[in-house]
Amino acid sequence: LTGKTPFSGENAEEILRKQVKDPAPSVRTLRSEIPEKVAAIAARLLEKDPNARFQSTADLIAAIELARSKRSV
Repeated sequence: LTGKTPFSGENAEEILRKQVKDPAPSVRTLRSEIPEKVAAIAARLLEKDPNARFQSTADLIAAIELARSKRSV
């Protein structure tokens, strides 16, 4: 979505530490034109807590379809 990875650092250790400890930045930080609904889906995909992520591909598809239907209304 942004053309960049969510975490950066000077070395692999720093990047790994950020991946484990820091929340992922919103994709809208780098690309403000990304719709809020899309940013919310991306944020959920990057959640640290596995229980907070989509539990199946079907759940992800449903969220995408819902976001698409609401945008066109």
